[in-house]
This record gives sequence, C-alpha cells and structure tokens, in this order.
Amino acid sequence: MVAVAAVRGWWQGLTGSVVLARVAGQPLGAASTGEEGKHPTVRPRNDVAHKQLSAFGEYVAEILPKYVQQVQVFCFNELEICIHPDGVIPVLTFLRDHTSAPFQSLADLTAVDIPTWQNHFEIVYNLLSLHCSGTILLCSRLCVQICHRVEIND
Repeated sequence: MVAVAAVRGWWQGLTGSVVLARVAGQPLGAASTGEEGKHPTVRPRNDVAHKQLSAFGEYVAEILPKYVQQVQVFCFNELEICIHPDGVIPVLTFLRDHTSAPFQSLADLTAVDIPTWQNHFEIVYNLLSLHCSGTILLCSRLCVQICHRVEIND
C-alpha cells in the first residue's frame, strides 16, 4: 500500500504542476508560487477530517469485525480498510447502503502482485462517495494457487 500511496502522491503532484503551469501560461516545470519552499499541490493535513475518517473506519471495524482486519488513515485524508477475501461482498454492500456516507461509486479496481508476501495478490477497490466527497481504499490480500488439472480418459 505504501507503493500505491507513493504513486498517488506523485501523480497528484504531477497533475497539480501541470495545472499551475497552464494557468500561469508558463512551460511545464516552470510554474512558481512566488514563495520558495511551499508546495501548493500537497494538501495540508486536516486534523478534523483525519479524526472523522478514523472514527468512521473504527465504526466499520466494529460493525463488521469478522471481515475487517486493519483500518488506517493516510496523511492525505484517505481511509484504507484491509479486509478478509471472504468479506468483499458484505463490506462493499455495507459501504454502498450506509446512510451517512454511501460509497456508491467504484472509481478504480486494481491488483498488485508482490511475490515476497505469503498472500501475494492484493486487490484494491477505490470507492467514491459523492455525498461526502470522500474516498476509501478497500484492500484484500489473497493467494491464488495455480492448479493444473489433468484428465485421463480411457
């Protein structure tokens, strides 16, 4: 997940600099904010949103303790919920139907293969809530064993 967060931070920084360069009418890479050392593309830490996301993650973990394995909030105010592979449908259904923060849109679905892990495939669902303007990363690690089936017909 650290790699996903690093790529996301890099992409947000890249797209932010392109927007700044286009607005300023400068070539890409020449955008300047006027103050050295400030990075306008990085969102400042919002402690209130961080606490709200953390509380919502703990709430989901309390409601679905059978499936939720870990809950964490990143510095960019993104909630990540790691779940057991058997809990994908129940957790997605709960988040979709929740009245306070319905995450009804699946923005991204991707898989990461890390051979050094015991469960080396990680499926990542990026859910979007238009109601509360937030996203949740729902991660599930699973091991897919490739089985060869041989049939012998006499």
